[in-house]
Amino acid sequence: MSTYHPLLDGPAEPIGLAMDDTGTLSTCGDPIVDAVINKVRQTCPDADVTDVVTRKLQSRSLAGLAKYNTPLTRTDLNDMEWLQHAQEEALDLANYLEVIIQKYPDMPAYGEMQIRALSVACGLQLAISALLKEQRRAA
Repeated sequence: MSTYHPLLDGPAEPIGLAMDDTGTLSTCGDPIVDAVINKVRQTCPDADVTDVVTRKLQSRSLAGLAKYNTPLTRTDLNDMEWLQHAQEEALDLANYLEVIIQKYPDMPAYGEMQIRALSVACGLQLAISALLKEQRRAA
């Protein structure tokens, strides 16, 4: 008999998965989260992992909605602010992984994940720089 583990299995209670009229997975009604969940389902080859990640995305979305009372479809942030938030999260991810890397130096997968996180942070910096350049040119 398997036991429930919140880090591996996601939220203990289902969060209300449903399909809309077009067959798109619906979560808490935020189309941004719905789009990400559909991408997880398209890219993750392991159904069990897909289900866990989907539940965790739903849980994070609902927690963010409860904490900030604002969905990701909010309009008070501009493109630069969204890119900066994304970069900050990618850098946090790299730092979190470094903690694990130092504890488990013989596990190369963690280092590979950290490299991908840093690559995302660098790519976001390029996007931020390009947006700044475009804003200066338009001003």
